[in-house]
Amino acid sequence: KRKKPEPMKPSDFAPPPDKIPAGWKTAVQWAKQWKLQQRQTSHILRAALESGQVRRKLFRVRTGVSVRFVPHYAAA
Repeated sequence: KRKKPEPMKPSDFAPPPDKIPAGWKTAVQWAKQWKLQQRQTSHILRAALESGQVRRKLFRVRTGVSVRFVPHYAAA
């Protein structure tokens, strides 16, 4: 007997998520590491970006059934 094909899901069309290199973290991950609130962390990261101390790059990350671009930050 022929097997019935599985129904397609939205994730079947999404590009694969990126592999995040070591040292790159989201603002939420930095907030947890620094034990700060997200708002404080965002201010610190923005100032560090403007002064050139931090780099920002978008990586594809799976969020539920979709893959989205999420900003990540690393020391410059």
